[in-house]
Amino acid sequence: MREKKLEITILMEISFASRKLLKAIMGSLRPDNIGAPQGLSVDMKDNGELLVIKISCHSGIATLINTVDEILEHISIAKAVLRND
Repeated sequence: MREKKLEITILMEISFASRKLLKAIMGSLRPDNIGAPQGLSVDMKDNGELLVIKISCHSGIATLINTVDEILEHISIAKAVLRND
């Protein structure tokens, strides 16, 4: 009997100090989502005041945790860079 793979989906809603910052962060994250590995999907949308990121994964919990960690790290770096502009 084949074991059914568990799919986990999380939704992150992240607010920013300004709409301009939200758009810049979203733009900086977009290239990372191109060519995501099989079993992982990352979708982002601008919900007015929030950046909404939906991550679905059926490649294992470690992949999901690493993806969330990477996204949050990229947001932190982008905010630091944009603050210094």
